[in-house]
Amino acid sequence: MAAALSGDLAENELRRQLATLALSQVRPSGAMEALASAAWWNMLSRLGVRLPLVVVHDLGLLLSRARQGSRREVMRGSAAVGAGGAVLARYQA
Repeated sequence: MAAALSGDLAENELRRQLATLALSQVRPSGAMEALASAAWWNMLSRLGVRLPLVVVHDLGLLLSRARQGSRREVMRGSAAVGAGGAVLARYQA
C-alpha cells in the first residue's frame, strides 16, 4: 500500500513539473535536448536542489548551447492572459 502511494506521489510530481514546461521560453532543437532537461532535473533533485523543471530546462538549454557556440531561439512577447499571463511575465523578467 505504501509503495503504491509513493508511486502516485511521484507521478503527481512529474505531471506538475511537466505542466511547468508550458512556461518554457527556450525551444529545444530536438527530442534529445528535451530529455536531457529531465535528466538534469532528476540529478539536481537527487542532490537536494529543488527547482521547477521549466527553470532547469531553459537554463540548461541556454548553457549547453552556449558551450557549443551556436545560438538558441528565445521566445518573446507571449499572448498569455489572466493568471497564467502574470506568471509568465514574472518568469520572463
